[in-house]
Amino acid sequence: MEHVRAEQFDCALGACSEAIRLDSRLATAYACRGGVLSNTGEFLKALQDFDQALSLQPENGDFYYSRAQVHDRLGNTDLALADLAKAVALIKSEFGRSVAFALRARIYQKSGKLDESIKDYSEAIRLAPDFAYHHANRAEVYFDKREFEKAIADYSEAIRLDPKNPYFRQDRAKVFHAVGREDLAVQDERE
Repeated sequence: MEHVRAEQFDCALGACSEAIRLDSRLATAYACRGGVLSNTGEFLKALQDFDQALSLQPENGDFYYSRAQVHDRLGNTDLALADLAKAVALIKSEFGRSVAFALRARIYQKSGKLDESIKDYSEAIRLAPDFAYHHANRAEVYFDKREFEKAIADYSEAIRLDPKNPYFRQDRAKVFHAVGREDLAVQDERE
């Protein structure tokens, strides 16, 4: 994994492939290689590895989540949503499930299903209430729905949780502009 973090994808790919050569039943090695392939844009090969990982460990929600990311990148919305339904049911950690709900919410948002998006972001917030990005992402959907006060509330919560993130203030300023509160918009743009 150190090679992936350092973006040394050739080394990471080699390490994962060697692990598979040593033990072809090691699901995590296929998932690791699938992740590396996804990072290098080789999505179809990545899908093959995630399929193999899931054939070996069909109850691993993280593998479904990772495969959903690839399907999303390929525009396979229905397949991504199907994998995310499994991921949110199988992932054990609350934060991990929150991230799966957030990905599904983003896909719903891109598809124009804003109510479903808000529902999933709300579940992500319930599972990880201190993760600022969930609040900011839901605020963006509220903005799309023109529910500006709810957008302001969510951006304000994101700012409270992560006050050093300048993007949250910039995004809240956009909402303040939309509702004619120029003084507050300018204040956010300056901070």
